[in-house]
Amino acid sequence: MGAEGYSLFSARARNGEDAVNMFRKSEPGFYNAILMDAHLSKPVEPDRLYETMARLIMERTAEEVKQDAEL
Repeated sequence: MGAEGYSLFSARARNGEDAVNMFRKSEPGFYNAILMDAHLSKPVEPDRLYETMARLIMERTAEEVKQDAEL
């Protein structure tokens, strides 16, 4: 699964507070995902994390396309 046919946008915040402010000021639905550098207490398998994030983003995008088609 890749990102072919999708446009991607990324923004970087200096810290968590800036990230929250960026989200609060954005239009509803502007951000599909927010990733933050968090210190996790359990080991994370990077490949599984990326696969899960890609699946969730693509599912969300597919649902938005479906909703747009129904309008």
